[in-house]
Amino acid sequence: MVKLHDQHLHSRHSVDSKADPVANCEQALAAGLGGLTFTEHYDMHPTERGKCQWDYDAIAATIEDLRRRFSPGLEVGFGIEVDYQAAQTEEILGYLERHEFDVVLLSVHWCGGRPLHLRRRWQGLTATDMRRDYLAELRGAAEWCRELAAAGQRPFDIVSHLDYVKRYLLGYWSTPLEAVAAEELDPILEGFMAAGVIPEINTAGLRRDEAEAYPAWEILERYRALGGELVSIGSDAHRSVDIGHGFDAVAARLKAIGFAGEPVFRARERRIIRW
Repeated sequence: MVKLHDQHLHSRHSVDSKADPVANCEQALAAGLGGLTFTEHYDMHPTERGKCQWDYDAIAATIEDLRRRFSPGLEVGFGIEVDYQAAQTEEILGYLERHEFDVVLLSVHWCGGRPLHLRRRWQGLTATDMRRDYLAELRGAAEWCRELAAAGQRPFDIVSHLDYVKRYLLGYWSTPLEAVAAEELDPILEGFMAAGVIPEINTAGLRRDEAEAYPAWEILERYRALGGELVSIGSDAHRSVDIGHGFDAVAARLKAIGFAGEPVFRARERRIIRW
């Protein structure tokens, strides 16, 4: 039996989670996983950095303790989820260069100068405005990664929850995310592909009203048609109980689409867990 790896999750080291790291590991074992990677939030927007609980040394100490307690039965990784901020790119790159990780995730949580998660910041605007701004921000992130790759840099391994905006389109306006036109979607996918940044299928949406993973299957099918070969799997769990949620079904569908297995990173080096 294939033992999958949850490569996107949080604990009490993130501002929006109270999960006990030990309980996270216990749940991973209960879910039949072979490993998990802690990817705590690194939020550097000026209005959020003061509240961000990121503490490299504290997280590293937790990971070291977990590895002693759960090895060799469970592989425990040390990752980071970086919030894309176009105005802080140099600071972000500098931080990543000075620290060691197993995997680095890039996520878009802000667009058009507004955080997706603060409803009051979207008052007076429409679902169309949010959708447009989100896709523009995502394309900006993809182009940045492409430019870095052209200069010989690969600071990111995975791009998280590509159509995450649909959570808020439903929550704020009860409007689903319509299928993204190829002329909008393809430059985003091609930018990340050129940069060697792998998309993630994030099962958090399966636990919410949208009842659909991020991104939607048609986006991953388009990615495969464009030549994409690998997709990471993450629960984005902020509670221990959600770790590994929906993984078996997701893996089966990824296999059916034609993906060879799950890529897992250690010390920024990738191996593939074959289905």
